[in-house]
Amino acid sequence: MDNKFLELGTIAKTSGLQGEVKLLLDSHIIYQPQIKTASSIYLFVKQAGTWQPLVVSQIQKSQKTKTTLLLKFQNYDSATKANSLIGYKLYALKTDLSFQIQPLWTDYQAIVDGQNKLILETWNNGHYDLVKVQLTKPLWVPLIPPYLVEVKDESKELILDLKGLE
Repeated sequence: MDNKFLELGTIAKTSGLQGEVKLLLDSHIIYQPQIKTASSIYLFVKQAGTWQPLVVSQIQKSQKTKTTLLLKFQNYDSATKANSLIGYKLYALKTDLSFQIQPLWTDYQAIVDGQNKLILETWNNGHYDLVKVQLTKPLWVPLIPPYLVEVKDESKELILDLKGLE
């Protein structure tokens, strides 16, 4: 049954007095809002070996970082109640398209002018991902158009156009 769930991150702390909590997303998880009614969003915690559903009444991306979500659950209407969730890992069903696993770009090859180049490391500046590509000297490349031409997940390749960066 555990293979039906995707680990999202850890509930770090409460926020405000109405029972909101901050979820620190694991670095490889992306939140992409889907059109749903609030009562149709379920997240899960594992307590005493059993999966406990939490009905989400509000979900919001942090203004400061894309790795933090502000969540409000039904029946958690005070900071005192929400405190009981701090430290728990939060999960979603793998079928919930609101959460996706971000590829580890270091597992990919960069293709620059038809040649394979090694991706040394990655970084997210809060707005988009960047990869450090080994050229004559290492170069940070933002994974946005026009530099990112294509992502080939099957072959784990990033087709890059570095005109204007070198």
